[in-house]
Amino acid sequence: ARLVLRRLSARVLSTVGRRAPHRPHYYQPHKMASRRRGRARTIREPSTYANLDDAVVSHVHLDARVDFEESVMYATVELTFTVLRDGVRYVALDTRGLDIDTVRRVGGGKGVDGKEQQFTMPFAHEAFGQALRITLDPPAGTEKGLTLRIRYSTTPSSSAMQFLQPQQTSGKQHPFLFTQCEAIHARSMLPCQDSPAVKQTYTARIRVPNPLTALMSARIVDNLDGEEHVPKVKAHKDDTSSVFMFKQPVPIASYLIALTVGRMESRKIGPRSHVWAEPEVVEAAAYEFADTENYVAAGEKLLGDYVWGNYDLIVLPPSFPYGGMENPQVTNVTPTLLAGDRSLANVVAHEIAHSWTGNLVTSRTWENFWLNEGFTVFVERKIIAAIHGDKHFGLGAVLGWQALKESVDHFGEDSPLTALVPELDGMDPDDAFSSVPYEKGFAFLCYLQEFVGGAEKFEPWLKAYIDKFKFKTVVTDEFQKFFIEYFEERGMKDLDNAIDWHEWLKEPGMAPVKPKVDTSLSDESEQLAQRWIVHANSSSKDGDDDDAAAAVAAAAAANFKKDDQKEWSAKQVMVFLDVLMNASNALPRYVLYAIDQLYRFTASRNSEIRFRWYMVCIRAEYSQLYDEVVAFLGAVGRMKFVRPLYRQLAKVPSGRIVAVRTFAKFKDNYHPIAAKMIAKDLSHLDEDGAISAEQARVETLALRLDAVQRREDAITDRRNALKLRERALAQRTASIAERERVLAEQEAELRAIVASRTSK
Repeated sequence: ARLVLRRLSARVLSTVGRRAPHRPHYYQPHKMASRRRGRARTIREPSTYANLDDAVVSHVHLDARVDFEESVMYATVELTFTVLRDGVRYVALDTRGLDIDTVRRVGGGKGVDGKEQQFTMPFAHEAFGQALRITLDPPAGTEKGLTLRIRYSTTPSSSAMQFLQPQQTSGKQHPFLFTQCEAIHARSMLPCQDSPAVKQTYTARIRVPNPLTALMSARIVDNLDGEEHVPKVKAHKDDTSSVFMFKQPVPIASYLIALTVGRMESRKIGPRSHVWAEPEVVEAAAYEFADTENYVAAGEKLLGDYVWGNYDLIVLPPSFPYGGMENPQVTNVTPTLLAGDRSLANVVAHEIAHSWTGNLVTSRTWENFWLNEGFTVFVERKIIAAIHGDKHFGLGAVLGWQALKESVDHFGEDSPLTALVPELDGMDPDDAFSSVPYEKGFAFLCYLQEFVGGAEKFEPWLKAYIDKFKFKTVVTDEFQKFFIEYFEERGMKDLDNAIDWHEWLKEPGMAPVKPKVDTSLSDESEQLAQRWIVHANSSSKDGDDDDAAAAVAAAAAANFKKDDQKEWSAKQVMVFLDVLMNASNALPRYVLYAIDQLYRFTASRNSEIRFRWYMVCIRAEYSQLYDEVVAFLGAVGRMKFVRPLYRQLAKVPSGRIVAVRTFAKFKDNYHPIAAKMIAKDLSHLDEDGAISAEQARVETLALRLDAVQRREDAITDRRNALKLRERALAQRTASIAERERVLAEQEAELRAIVASRTSK
């Protein structure tokens, strides 16, 4: 009852004196700068409500109990602030889907310690949630600092937390919980300043039901005064529950706070690494990630000491929406990496690279996200090259360039979201997520490396960059300034003008320069794919699938063999399928049947290969494989796979109803972030898979525009042909005139000779 009254009173207070309660002052975070009594805000951060120029959180202590029956977490969080000026009368925090009970002061002397603070929570914004505005009584100053204790609970709508029923796990016996706080979902796990601009240490005490284990992005300790990581989890147990304690002494951004609870076991896979997973999966995971230490060591050689102590992995249930999440010390990874041959371990190399680029050096805002991901892709491929050879750096770059093209095509080449540093005012960072910061950022760093003279000059700068900004946050202007100063001190001149910074950083579209890399491995893949495309185009068969034997025989006659890809890596197969996917026309279904008979893509355990194969088949409306596609969509929740597959199904007439019905069937199994984004992708289809009237008009206009464009192209071609003919005629006329001139000269010479002889 007390909680209900507080929520009602907060709503009443938030609307007092407002004529438009649906749009209160705190409705959009980026509006806050205009409310600061004329004082300019020192940090441009459009995705947080927090008044970061008054006070910033320096330490978090979380004391929580996980309740699987209600799918909530009951918690108390203590936030310790560094106060930046005297007379701070309020702090604003980010929340979404939280029930706030009480806010009290901690410390501050007699009459202040334990004093309840008044707070208001205006109406919620769909993406940014609600500001928790806490009135400080008395005001806070720089001398005494500020600590607040907030008692609250999450709700089933808290987007950071996914509670899984036992049937959604591998073991089918115990529930499971994992959190995913990137980009701005930490606010649905705890009240916080949910911005990468704020880095804080944290401690935690987590109570969970027996026999479950809790893990966090922190060191496991016996007590909260402990300093050392405990290799094996030690819990304080009673008859029904266990308490686990954690300490993260390195300051991190709120999106890196993570909690996982489930029936898990661990296996040692290196001197500083364990892999955690459900008992049914842990052995396969230990095999798959056995090379983890090699990746960490290669990262240290390139960038300097690994400061986090242990590096562990957790293989989560299939609904995890990403390939991996770089939570410090305990990286979360998707089970789609368990290919059985370690062919997808590069994702772990990527997450390990984040230990330096992203976790140690962090982009200050989501608009500068490329400083996390572009650098990390670059370092990841450096690590892979150090272990497997330089050719694999180029192979990864080829795949990345294709991923960048797909993202640019999806958004549109003129979309502001294809700029390396976009503006995200009023926009959910999840809506801007794509390959652009990853691959355009990678291309930029490749360009800079080439510009300064190669890796031998660029890699020392990279290490110096990490050393300069470690434990801090950084924006693109600071990166640019440090780059220019570093290389101008070493003799390079006028780098402000020699590099087109604006085109790289602010202009939309593809990267201005394609990375110059060794493409020998990808060339093999492209050549085989082009042979198949030529075979498909030259065949007289109309695409009937009835004569499967004839399809295979035709492929054999064209000299295609089962061992065409025998010596290939998984990434070479991916390049092969990417080329088929981007052929000018979809391959005939009988050709796809022959390809699958030879190379067995449908039976592959490699999720990247199956995903690409399904994309190729859906484009051709190869409906015999739709059941396989549906099963795949029901088995994985990784957005890299499920979103493009749903979008591809929605593009073809035979796939639209499949997309709608499949999403309706599996949407509750997906993570809330994934379900939200897929729903947006399919929003133009009704429940029967039909295109909405508005979308139909858009598509009709697009077809008409395409037809007009084709006619204009045809007219242009005809004009060009006429110009060529006119040029040819002019050349012939000039040639004839030249011949006539020569003949006239010869005739004159002959006449002169005849006249001379006649006179003699």
